[in-house]
Amino acid sequence: MDATEIIANAFQQLIDKLDQVNHKIENTPNQFLSDTWLDVEETMKLLKVSRSTLQNYRDKGMISFSQVGNKIYFRRSDLDDLRESHYVKAFNQKR
Repeated sequence: MDATEIIANAFQQLIDKLDQVNHKIENTPNQFLSDTWLDVEETMKLLKVSRSTLQNYRDKGMISFSQVGNKIYFRRSDLDDLRESHYVKAFNQKR
C-alpha cells in the first residue's frame, strides 16, 4: 500500500466519522438541544440585552437561573419561554 492509498483511506475514515456525528446531531430531539445551559455572556447575546437588564430580569423573577459559586447559568428553554410569554400577536392585519 503506497502513501496515496493510506492518505485516501484515512480521509475516508474521517468523512465516515463526520457523517456519523452529523447523523446523531440531526436525530437529536429539539427538546434536548433547547435545554442546554448558557452563561451570562451567551444569554446577553441571545436576548440582546445588557448585563443590568439581565440582572433586573433575575431580580424580578422573570427568568429562572442556576448559580454555581459565582457563575450564573440560564436554561435555553427558559429563555425561549420568556420570549414567547412576551409575544404580542398583530391585531391589525389587512388581508
